[in-house]
This record gives sequence, structure tokens and C-alpha cells, in this order.
Amino acid sequence: PGGLPWLARQLGRLEVDAYHLHGVFEYPLACLQIGAPVIASFRGSDLSLGVYRRPAELEMLLEKARVVTFMNEAQEKLARRLFPVSGQTLIVPNHVDEMQVVPATLDLPRPIIGCVAEFRRVTGLDLLLRAFAQLGRGTLLLVGPFHPNDASYYSEWLDKLRGVHRTGAVTPQRVRELMTACDLMVFPSVSEGMPNKVLEAMAAGTPVLVSDVAGNCQLVDDHQHGRLFASRDSDHLYQVMLEMCQASEQERQGWTESAQRRVREEFNAANELAGWLHCYRLAGIGRA
Repeated sequence: PGGLPWLARQLGRLEVDAYHLHGVFEYPLACLQIGAPVIASFRGSDLSLGVYRRPAELEMLLEKARVVTFMNEAQEKLARRLFPVSGQTLIVPNHVDEMQVVPATLDLPRPIIGCVAEFRRVTGLDLLLRAFAQLGRGTLLLVGPFHPNDASYYSEWLDKLRGVHRTGAVTPQRVRELMTACDLMVFPSVSEGMPNKVLEAMAAGTPVLVSDVAGNCQLVDDHQHGRLFASRDSDHLYQVMLEMCQASEQERQGWTESAQRRVREEFNAANELAGWLHCYRLAGIGRA
């Protein structure tokens, strides 16, 4: 109620050793006034969006934070190109938990091509709809809600295109069940940090096709853990999607086994925990 001075006083009453901030909001400026160590973490597209929403706050946060964490190297390079970053920088990986599921029973035409998201323009759904229209067969399974601001943008596409099945919002367990039942999972986002939904699809054992944006490339090596397509290029998405639908069972198994192994070995809870502990120690918190 009292603006920035009031917020700074309230935060100053907390008995904490540091403040760990996610994204660019009102409280970074308040935390910086208190004098306690500040850790700034950028998740997903936070950094790219924050540059345009609140550049002054972002500049101050990146200059004053003792440690700044990112989700991929492209985010770190963007931050250093635009602003002074005086603190330590780290890339801390996400993780997904193993989950035993029974594949969903889907009475839908094959191949079933799945996509999981809160659907908005940054998810690249328009690219996927164009590519699916070119494919002209099977089912496009859209798992998740449509963002209210973008639902009308997609309505004309969805009213005309046959073979699209929408689930709306579902539980995390149901997401895994649906992923496991699909023949292919496609993630056409135009911007990503380190997307959990891609990691979940890799862990589920379904072949993945992802746009070649930085966050996806950190998870998927082309032809090894799945396939990449050129971001914002619906024709290339269609070509690679067709190749994957026509791939042999041996090739599909090679992708899924490599993907599952990578998630198990690199993107596990122990590695993420170690990353955050290292982050806090760099900020002067806890044992060295």
C-alpha cells in the first residue's frame, strides 16, 4: 500500500540471509535498497520479455545482483550484450521427476502428433497448424488451455482444420499419459528457456521434434535425441514431421532411448540441487 519505501521496510524486517528473485517485478528495487545479497534468476522467456517491459529495473538488477542465473547460454549472452552484469553468472538446469504411467487409450486416427503448452503466440502453434494442414492425415492432439488473449487468434484456424483434438487443462499425470500415447511430440516455440514439457516428453519415451531455439537445442541434439526444425519455418517443420512419421522403428527407438538416458543422467534432481547450492555459496550463503 505504501509503494517502494513501504515494501523495502517490510522486506527489511524479514530475518533472511539473501533475496532470490525470479524475473523482473516491483520488488527488485526494494531488495536492492536493503543491502542483503541478491540472487536474480531468469526462467523461460523472462529476460527477453523483461527487456521491453521494464528495462531500467532489469539494468539495475543485473548490475547489483551478486549472482545471476540463466537457463541457457543465449540468455546469458543477451544479458551481457544489453546490460552491465557485475556478479557471478551460472546456468542452472531444470529437472523432471520420473513418473510411471500407463499410456492413455486414444481412439483417434494415427499418427497422433501431440503438443503440450498453455497455447499462446510464443508457443508457435500457428506454425504447427500450418504444418499439420500440409500433412493432411492423423490427429493433432493439443494438450493444455489456450491463453485468453490469444484464443481468438487461433479460433479461425481451429474452426477450419480437421483432425485437431483439444483436451484443455489436464493434470500432470494425465499429461504424461497422453504424451506416452502419442506417436510424436512437437514443440514449435519461438522462445524457450529450458522447457520442462520437452524434458517430460523425452522422459516419456516419445520421439520429440523441437524448434531450434536456444532452450530446445540445449536439450535435443538433432538426429540423436530427436529432431530439430528451423524456428518460425512451417515448411521445414512439415518436412521434418513427415520424415519422423515415416521413420523406422529402429530409428525411433534410437531417439527415445538416447533422450531418456540424457534426461536421467543430466536433468535430474541431484544436478539441479547442486546447481542451486553452488549458486547460494557464490552469493556468500552457507558453507563454502
